[in-house]
Amino acid sequence: MNKYKILAIYLAIILFTIAVVDSGITVHFRQWLRIQIPNLDKLGHFLGMGILVFLLLNAFAKEKPKTRIILIILFTISLATMEEFSQKLLQYRSFQLWDLAANYLGILSFSIAFLLIKLSKNLKLLESLIINNKPTTP
Repeated sequence: MNKYKILAIYLAIILFTIAVVDSGITVHFRQWLRIQIPNLDKLGHFLGMGILVFLLLNAFAKEKPKTRIILIILFTISLATMEEFSQKLLQYRSFQLWDLAANYLGILSFSIAFLLIKLSKNLKLLESLIINNKPTTP
């Protein structure tokens, strides 16, 4: 499956998840399941925004990588900020600074992971060129 389809599926899942959570259904569902894990939602914020930025970077940062990486990270930060502040308008949701911090930490962590993977591939290619004088595809 190509990365654009994966990205589209992931974005659809994110939008569906936001719609379900913002509707208040999860409050009753968690009570019904008797799930009482403190700050479990912070993990969701961290992973959700982290995976989103990673997929966006992987899909769109091939051409003009420096510019696109910066724009994608700024876009994801803006999206996370707007989504969290929009919760002030919803009955079943509330703005929490720690949720926003978890969003930002996820974006930062997964962006760094993307850059390290990209650097690792570039170093392997460079090493291959120097040692074997044969290029390999990253």
